[in-house]
Amino acid sequence: MFAEADGKLSPTVSANVGSIFSPQPSGDQAGAAAAAGTLTGMLGGSTVVPRKATVREGVFSGLNSLMAPRSVSPHRHSSTGGAITPAVEHKIETLVAAPAAVEEALASLIVDNQDKYLALQYRALVTYVKRIYYPFLLCEPQVNQHGSMLAASWMFDDPRTAETSAKRQNVGAFLVLTSLKELSKGLQVVAAAISSLASQAGVHPSGSILHVAVCNGSDALAVSDGAAKLLATGGPLLGCEAEESFSSVELITSSGPRSPTATPKQITQVVAAAVKDASSLLKAMKVGTVSVLAAAALMPVRNGFVWDMEEQAYKFEPYLRQVNRVKANN
Repeated sequence: MFAEADGKLSPTVSANVGSIFSPQPSGDQAGAAAAAGTLTGMLGGSTVVPRKATVREGVFSGLNSLMAPRSVSPHRHSSTGGAITPAVEHKIETLVAAPAAVEEALASLIVDNQDKYLALQYRALVTYVKRIYYPFLLCEPQVNQHGSMLAASWMFDDPRTAETSAKRQNVGAFLVLTSLKELSKGLQVVAAAISSLASQAGVHPSGSILHVAVCNGSDALAVSDGAAKLLATGGPLLGCEAEESFSSVELITSSGPRSPTATPKQITQVVAAAVKDASSLLKAMKVGTVSVLAAAALMPVRNGFVWDMEEQAYKFEPYLRQVNRVKANN
């Protein structure tokens, strides 16, 4: 019943096996077919009808479509992502509610994307945000392109303050960079987006969550002069508990590693230096949690940093390597 073709098993139909989906011959054709089948059976042989090749549908099928079908009028449009047709919207919603763990796959599309039009990256970003904030998202992510950067902002219902007197609505933001050395410049763009959205909603952006993704490239882990000095001094950037979460201690050169050959430990050290160097800007933005995605050999490395009121600094949180903050509090 199955034949091997192109390294995969595909169903086949023998001559003496019928199918309800096969076209039914009539008249002389039916008699001839029956006779041929009987003769083939008497001779001890079998006839294999090859299965017609069809388009394979994957879970991400349709997200990389740059243009809308001519017969469909797009109901939402972005200068970076192209037309969002009902078909693409349905595919995004399917991924958002899918029982499978698709977060890491979507994160890979964000950091590994090489599309110069940013269309696939844009749609992967929107789907990723809607997926990890489901069902707490209060408004559609607003995505804008600024040169080679993508910036998104949205409102969500913070589950950490459920059944308390604290404010429930909070602001989230996402910044996609080609290099960590652009972090300070990108934070200024995000700060304006957060301020505008918070003003429209009439909420204070304190304790907001910022996601940063660094795209794969030769300069992905290049850092600013301030972060480079922090790496060169060799001082502790992660803390003792965080150091124990890694299997081995690795040295970081002053020039910084280059992705994707850098190990997760090296990537975390570089990201920690970049976050510490930009801590004054992050504090001014009232950011409570920073989550950074960076490309690695197998899958993106996620690192989380939480503002510590006592130490007045952003501390590395090992558990945020496995889960996003909004989900970690459920």
